[in-house]
Amino acid sequence: MHRRQFLRAAGCAIPAVGALPATASAARSTFEPLGSVSISGATEAVVGPESETAYVAIQDGFAVVDISTPSEPAVVQRRTGLLAEREGGPMQEILDVKVAGDRLLVAGPANGHEEPVVEGFLLYDIADPKEPERVAVHETEFPVHNAALTEERAYLVNGSEVVIVDVAGEPTELGRWAPRDADPAWTEVDGLLRFAHDVYAQGDRVYVVEWDAGTFVLDVSDPAAPTAVTRIGGRSPEALAEISADAVLHSLSMPGNHHTAAVNDDASLLVLNKEAWPTELTDGSDIQPLGEIELWDVREETAPERLATIEAPASRNPEKAEINTTPHNFEIRGDRLYSSWYDGGVKIHDVSDPRNPELLAWWRDPHEWTFWTAQYATEAFFVASSHSRGRYNAGKGALVTFPNRAGEQASPPALTETGTPAPTAEPTPSSTPDTPTPSSPAPTSTPAADSESVSAPGFGLLGAAGAISLATWRRLRD
Repeated sequence: MHRRQFLRAAGCAIPAVGALPATASAARSTFEPLGSVSISGATEAVVGPESETAYVAIQDGFAVVDISTPSEPAVVQRRTGLLAEREGGPMQEILDVKVAGDRLLVAGPANGHEEPVVEGFLLYDIADPKEPERVAVHETEFPVHNAALTEERAYLVNGSEVVIVDVAGEPTELGRWAPRDADPAWTEVDGLLRFAHDVYAQGDRVYVVEWDAGTFVLDVSDPAAPTAVTRIGGRSPEALAEISADAVLHSLSMPGNHHTAAVNDDASLLVLNKEAWPTELTDGSDIQPLGEIELWDVREETAPERLATIEAPASRNPEKAEINTTPHNFEIRGDRLYSSWYDGGVKIHDVSDPRNPELLAWWRDPHEWTFWTAQYATEAFFVASSHSRGRYNAGKGALVTFPNRAGEQASPPALTETGTPAPTAEPTPSSTPDTPTPSSPAPTSTPAADSESVSAPGFGLLGAAGAISLATWRRLRD
């Protein structure tokens, strides 16, 4: 990150960045996928340390993908039936995986269940990246929606707090933190409005994303006693306490909904996104109906400054999420931001001037792909996972590789077009068949990706309040 570019005039307006034009003098080459492989149930994806292997959460386990040839990604392992031998097993609704050094973390289930289920995470040794070896299991008394992993610790969010676990040896809980530890007033706020959705760790700082409450930056140099350094964005506990009666609708709509956050290499720039949809609370005048990505200068931790906003692509009938283009998971690497926008596709932005992020590439195909994340692989390519899409292509999922460069999609489909596309068959995989590894226990079932039983903040399939499982919301509130 070029620090000198933070020094531009502080008084300039915060730009809203949409489909920015390319630099006039630059030739724009065609931008399209390099390759793809079918992976049913795909959600989060991460790239291994050697950038030749990707690991994909698949709801009932995880898949290992060889990406050494980006044009021909191939599934080489599919592990399911995880912890089937334990009470409440096997683990289901696995939406998150993380890699640090030679360790892979697989966490779940993402949301609470009324029946007994196995909850927590598994650690795998990936010294041989294509043959993960399970080395530890840590069970919890709460679901794990998302997690962060360093070589020494795992950070888990359980809806109300972040839990710190030592993973250098046998997993051992070290400490916990919740907003109420910084201010007891947060206990008066409905749990749906201060939902601990995601966590990101770098050095002795942890970024806990708390939905409408904003993003908290913690000092975890003493993991037994984490302390809040600052809060970025969000609304005050007093303001949120006043709207608790409408918590369900407010938890879906702007201006809140901090969903994911991450910082660049030197922790000078923070990127956060908001996953949101229009509701009857949205008046259409001063509230952006869909979520957005924000860039923040966080060099001065206690005085963060919002620098720019990247708005969601316009879509057809967003109230019902017929074309869902709110942002989802992303990665910032160097001066580039790789982002996913569900039906809105994937994008690369140049953020070397964080006040004026430049769109380098944008690719989408809303009738075939619904992107969950975009992750840097090498200077030559990045990967993006497309998760199951029940509305148009039941059970469809994939890992897709893209060139890591500027370009334009040839004849991009409109996101505001009318008409419903006909369902298409699951494509024939271009690599190893998407089947369980013979040595792995067979799964007892695979949850539907858009089942009401998994409707919760951050799952990305809500669209409108009518799609929410009220039982799930009550469990989260409790």
